[in-house]
Amino acid sequence: MIPKGEYQGIWWLPEKDDDKFTGTLKIDLDNKITLSIIGLLKGNLTEEEIPIMCGQIIGTKYIVLQHCNWIGSTYGSGLSGERFSARILFLGSEKISSIKFNKIRFSINVLTPWMADNTSKIYDKAECDGKKCKQLQLFDSDEIKIELAEAEITIYSYWNIIGKEYHNVYSCERQTLVEVSMSKMLALNELFDTFVLPFCRLLCFLTQQSAFVTDIMGINKGIGPDYWIDITYENIVRDQEYDERKILASFFYMNENFSDIIKNWFKLYSELKFIYIYFFALYNTYYLEEKFNNIVNVLEAYHRCRFDNVVQKQNVFDDRIETILSSAPSEERQWLKEKLKFANEPNLRKRLTELFEKISINIQPVIDGYMSGIIKDSNKKKTNSFIQLIVSTRNRMVHKDKENDERVLKNGEEMYFAVDILIIAFEIFTLRELKFSDKKIGEVMNQNLRYKQILLLKNKV
Repeated sequence: MIPKGEYQGIWWLPEKDDDKFTGTLKIDLDNKITLSIIGLLKGNLTEEEIPIMCGQIIGTKYIVLQHCNWIGSTYGSGLSGERFSARILFLGSEKISSIKFNKIRFSINVLTPWMADNTSKIYDKAECDGKKCKQLQLFDSDEIKIELAEAEITIYSYWNIIGKEYHNVYSCERQTLVEVSMSKMLALNELFDTFVLPFCRLLCFLTQQSAFVTDIMGINKGIGPDYWIDITYENIVRDQEYDERKILASFFYMNENFSDIIKNWFKLYSELKFIYIYFFALYNTYYLEEKFNNIVNVLEAYHRCRFDNVVQKQNVFDDRIETILSSAPSEERQWLKEKLKFANEPNLRKRLTELFEKISINIQPVIDGYMSGIIKDSNKKKTNSFIQLIVSTRNRMVHKDKENDERVLKNGEEMYFAVDILIIAFEIFTLRELKFSDKKIGEVMNQNLRYKQILLLKNKV
C-alpha cells in the first residue's frame, strides 16, 4: 500500500485527459483517501459518485482513484477548489489502463506470527554474503503451493534483512506473503470475495483473532510489461497485538497437510459462505443475548445444510399432507397448505440433539464441566439438560414465551459459557469439514484456552 502522507500531482477524468487540475492527495493513518484540487473538476457532473479519477504524482507515478465522492468546496487566496474522498487507490509505475488483475500478492496481519516460531533473527554476515544477500533481498525462502480450480495460491515465508550490518551480523525479520495467480482477470471486489476474504477468514478461524490485509498489490499481464500496481483502501480494522494464547490450531501442528486444509476450506466456504459470514460476525458482537441468538442460528443453518432436513420420509409426509388437505374445506386449503409447508423440518431440539450426538466425543467434556460447575445439574444425561436450556432460552428470546416456566439461561456467566460451548461445537464441525480426525480435534481442543477454561468449571464450588 502507498505510504501515509501527502502527495502533489495533477488530476483528470478519464474522458477529459486534456483538462487537468493540480491538487494534493492525502493518505491518513487509517488509509482514508482524500483529494483536494484547485479548480472545478466535477464541473456540471450530476452523479453522486465519480467511478474513476486519474492522476500522476511527482516522481512519474500514475494513480487511479476508484469510487470517488464529492465532499465539499474549498475557497482561499482567490482560488476555488473541490475535495473528494475515494474508496480505492491504484498506484503504478506506468499509466494504468486496466484495474483488473490476474495475479495479486498480499500480506495478512496474523499470518507471519502464526506460521513462524520466531519472527526475528540475527544472521552472520558471512552467511548472508555466501547467499549473495543484500538489504531487503529475500533469502532462506520457503513456499507452499496450493492448486485450486481457477487459481494457484503460493505462500512465501522468508527472512528479510531490515537493518545495516552491525558487528558482522544482520538483523532480520520473518515475513510472509500470499500470491494468487488466476486463469482469468478479475476486478478487485471479485478478487476479495473469491480469494482474499476466504483466506483471511480461515486465519481468523485458526488464530481466533481479527485477520485483515496489511499490504496488497496486483499485476495484469495482458497490458504490456509486467509491473506491480500497489492497491490502497481504507482500513477499518485497527492494528492489534498477536496473542498466541488465543489460537485454535497451530501451523506447526498442521503444516504437513496445510495445502489440503486450504483446499478443503475454499470448497467449504463456497458451499456454506453465508453461514460463515454469520459466524465470523460473532467476533464483532459484544452483547451476550445477540451472540447467543446468532450462534444458535448458525448451528441451525449448518444442520439444515449438512443433515437430513426432514422428520419423516418426504413421500410419507406428502401423502399425509394430501390427506389433510383433501379433508379440509376448499376455501381453507391454500392457507392450510402454506401453514404446513415446513412442518416436516426438525425443530431446534432435534437439530441440536443430532449435532451433539455427531461430535459427542469432543463436546461432551465441556458440557459436563459447564453443567456441573455453573448450572449445578446432577442429571447424568447432561447433554439433554444443556439442550433443554438452549431451546427454552431461545424460545423465551425469540417467541417471547414468558408464560413458560421452564428454566432459562441467566445473563452473565451462565449465558457466557453456554455461548462458548455452542461456538466450540461449530468449530469442531468446521475442523471435521477440514478433514481433521476426532483424535486430532481432541488434541487441538485440549490446547485451546477457551476449551480448557470450561473444563475447569467442573471443579468450581
